[in-house]
Amino acid sequence: MRSARAAMALVVGFSCSAAAAEKPLAELLAACDQAAANPFDNTRPVGIPGVRLEKIVPETAIGACEEAATAAPEDARIAMQLGRAYQAAKDFDAARIQFVKAYQSGNALAAANLASLYAKGQGVPKDDAEAVRLFKIAADQGNAQGQNGLGYLIENGRGAPKDEIEAAGLFRLSADQGYPLAQHNLGRLYRTGRGGLPKDEREAVRLFKLAADQGYAAGQASLGLAYIGGLGGLSKDEREAVRLFKLAADQGDSIGQASLGLAYERALGGLPKDEREAARLYKLAADQANAVAQSFLARANGAPPAPK
Repeated sequence: MRSARAAMALVVGFSCSAAAAEKPLAELLAACDQAAANPFDNTRPVGIPGVRLEKIVPETAIGACEEAATAAPEDARIAMQLGRAYQAAKDFDAARIQFVKAYQSGNALAAANLASLYAKGQGVPKDDAEAVRLFKIAADQGNAQGQNGLGYLIENGRGAPKDEIEAAGLFRLSADQGYPLAQHNLGRLYRTGRGGLPKDEREAVRLFKLAADQGYAAGQASLGLAYIGGLGGLSKDEREAVRLFKLAADQGDSIGQASLGLAYERALGGLPKDEREAARLYKLAADQANAVAQSFLARANGAPPAPK
């Protein structure tokens, strides 16, 4: 198997080299940028919008960025983008190799991407302290992904002392650059009055909407819950809540799945009552260790309620 894989890699590498030799360098770089540039990479070329990780088409991006990397082996941005392409394909070891190469050349986003691998234990042993170190390198260069990642770990006391006030400051720096994960994280703190922030449901809803409007699943789910409860000046609107839950659930968000399941169970927002669909959605969320969904699923399966 190993020899077969090596042979395949040799063939692919030869094909990329031959193709790269036939195309102008600018065309090769542009193809990689179009397929795998990060929307929050301030070094990406003008006119390139970038692609969210979950929207990358791995086969297209890997091919384009392999060709570009062959033609421009010292280009740190291209190495970082090739790493993103491998990350989208869940080939985390290959992603790590490219991120290390780009990080060692000073690419801030590569440091943040490598940190995320350490934080999740993808392609490397899980190491929160190393994730904090790498996120800080990126954050110190003003990188939004690094600021948000560092804030999240510090908020939860992972790899560094727990400090919600510092986390809130990092989330704000990132959110001010339009980073949707940070907008949602800052909104969470406003909703509950944590991190030295006043409790402010209107500000929380505003931030959730900014994240949701960028297609971020957790923002959609949180905004949906705000519509259910009529929080932050919103009028209660079950139909809008269900629409948002569906968007989040379709991206695999466990809160969106659990909330949509409850909507089916209770026939909210114009949905038909469908306990089978509710149980299916609870199971999807429960499999992601969502405790609320696990309790809903147990109830749906006839388990007695947990003692209070």
